[in-house]
Formats: sequence, structure tokens, C-alpha cells
Amino acid sequence: MIPSLDAHLIKLMGFRSNVRRMPFTELGCAAGAMGLSRAADFIASNPGSNVLIISVELPSLTFQRKDVTQANLISAILFGDGAAAVIVTGQKRPGPQILVTETYTFPDSLGAMGFDLRDSGFHIILDKTSPK
Repeated sequence: MIPSLDAHLIKLMGFRSNVRRMPFTELGCAAGAMGLSRAADFIASNPGSNVLIISVELPSLTFQRKDVTQANLISAILFGDGAAAVIVTGQKRPGPQILVTETYTFPDSLGAMGFDLRDSGFHIILDKTSPK
């Protein structure tokens, strides 16, 4: 989506025009975790600040009605549309805390999951070894 969802929300929610933005795309279900990690990094550098994270995933947009492959059917069963929001604060408050963050990319994992863009749209790629 261009402009990204955050640009639309800034106007809709009446945020300042100079609000700091960091849209993430192509991370799928890991985007929420990445958002929390980057929020913790930002707050560590800007104590007392707040970060709003809005995570939206719409995998149903990639469903192909005429594609009867196992990958397409399994992805329709496994992955559902969803949205969530959270405010992460650097202020001392009761509740859950982000203590430490880390990222890790599994070697030789680029073909495990993804999409293949064809004339009819996005088609899911699910490697049989993904559950491992």
C-alpha cells in the first residue's frame, strides 16, 4: 500500500505532521515482534517517550480461487487477517516490560515462505520443511 497505512492514520487520527514513522512491510507475522523490538530501541534512545505500534496483516488478499495447490489451501487455513495495536512507553508503569530484544535470520531460509508474483496475483510459497 503506497502511501503506507501509517500515512493515512496520521491524517485520520489527527497526529502531528512531523510524527516519526517506521512502516514495516514483507515481514508477515513477524512484523509485530519487529515493531516491539524497534520500539524498545527507540525508547532506550529517547527515555520517557511513547511509541504506538499498529500491526495489520491481510493474507486473504493473496488467496487465489483457481489455485488448488496444497500450498494455497494450507495457507488459507493457517493464515488469517488480523490487526492489533499497543502503546509502548518509556515511562515507569505497571505491566509487561520489554527486557531485551534480538533478531536472527536462519541461514538458507529465503525459500521457506514467500510469494511468487504471477499474472493472476501473489501465489504463496510454503516449503515442506518450514514446520521444522
